[in-house]
Amino acid sequence: MKERPILFSGEMVRAILEGRKTQTRRVIKPSKSFRTQCETYEPHPVGGWHGHDGEKGSVPAGYDEGFYCPYGQPGDRLWVRETWTLGEISFGDSPTIKIWYRSDDSSLVFSVNENQAQRYADKLEQLEDVGNGGDNWQPSIYMPRWASRIVLEITKIKAERLLDLDITGLEKEGMSGELSQASRKFQNLWDSINAKKGYFFQTNPWVWVIEFKVVKNVA
Repeated sequence: MKERPILFSGEMVRAILEGRKTQTRRVIKPSKSFRTQCETYEPHPVGGWHGHDGEKGSVPAGYDEGFYCPYGQPGDRLWVRETWTLGEISFGDSPTIKIWYRSDDSSLVFSVNENQAQRYADKLEQLEDVGNGGDNWQPSIYMPRWASRIVLEITKIKAERLLDLDITGLEKEGMSGELSQASRKFQNLWDSINAKKGYFFQTNPWVWVIEFKVVKNVA
């Protein structure tokens, strides 16, 4: 079993915490060498790749890297990174750090080692208005592993086109309402995250469909 970080927006963190979200879709980015060697390429539904010079489900000789989901396989775990900020730091006998989470306006206290506490204490001194409602929210990409409150286990993974998303998939993505309404919500969310990278909803990119269950939630 391997463990990897994964980023979620505040809205999606709330959906996970409320038990409404059990899937996430992430753009598939095949390696440059594979795109060069294969005139056409598609992700195999079970996670491999194939091109005009390789059989379905196999990887052409010499192109082993980058053809499987970078988030892992069923049984692997993902620890959630979300927007956060430092709160109180206490050294005492057992150093602790309070972390605020922007997604649902909550905080948790984590036990840390002395070196971690000192490192973040130095950072805390550089911030102003730190804490609940403060302006110094830290991007999710900078969340340390020990501060993550949610751990997910991958239960299923497949590849499909984004526009293959049906009402069942939308519900698993945490969207509510009828098909047209839920699809519109998801499209707006998708484009707010991915359009700046060129992966617009309507361009129908290939995506990894990662299904998961929560195995740790300390919120």
